[in-house]
Amino acid sequence: MRTYSALLAFRRLVATACGISKTGIRVTPIVTSNQAQTVGEDAYFITLSNTTSGFDICGVADGVGGWREVNVNPARFSRGLIDECARLAQAGKVTRPSELIKAAYEKVIHPTLNCYGGSTICLLSLDRAEGILHTANLGDSGFMLLRNGRVLAKSSELQHYFNCPYQLTNPPPNTPSTNLILDSPSSAELTSLEVSNGDIVVMATDGFFDNVYKEEVSLLMSGLKDHSESSLTSACAAAVRLAYAYSHDQHYQSPFAKKISPKTIGGKPDDITVVMAAVCGHG
Repeated sequence: MRTYSALLAFRRLVATACGISKTGIRVTPIVTSNQAQTVGEDAYFITLSNTTSGFDICGVADGVGGWREVNVNPARFSRGLIDECARLAQAGKVTRPSELIKAAYEKVIHPTLNCYGGSTICLLSLDRAEGILHTANLGDSGFMLLRNGRVLAKSSELQHYFNCPYQLTNPPPNTPSTNLILDSPSSAELTSLEVSNGDIVVMATDGFFDNVYKEEVSLLMSGLKDHSESSLTSACAAAVRLAYAYSHDQHYQSPFAKKISPKTIGGKPDDITVVMAAVCGHG
């Protein structure tokens, strides 16, 4: 765990991430990664500052599976977006999530990169000096902010219609425009939230939120022993295991099934990625 000797009031994130693909390939929890990590067609990154006035930035993206129908690998576009976000965050020149999404998108759609497909994306950035958490969410990935076991804030699920999320898209040349979803980075939902020591952020792709109710997330987080990296890593892995078990339980009424109809049951198999962070610091 990083420690600082500065006397000024500031906040920081202690963060970790874990995931499991829909095929059951588990990704070992990672505390910090300045490059994109992939979980099936999901991708994520964590970049933590080493100064009291810096920014701690995390993000997840989920490649839209429908692109497989035209022989486009959905993982490539989500990985490209998150890789570029991580690079920009590490450089420290772009710190607001909305600006990161815009800059990363403009980079990956450059024709010379041949990076095609579509992806949802959710980013957060903690301004250490101000204690403000800035977020941007486009699609059905998202985040929850919890304080003392209570959900303080939750991102909206942005969809054009059921199971068709807002998404950033870069279609291959000569792709028919019929039914193409072409959302802009400006379509992202933006929030700025003042955070306190002990607040918990759970950010995840839809593979998690489609299978786990927010009440269960609150219950899981209330069992945290402390806000150390080891405790967060254990909780993050437990959250992923829970979501994976639910996703393959055909006798469980998942949040996704409930949206279809009150009588529909079953989990939703999908790639599952969770980034978990605790707000710590001084002042």
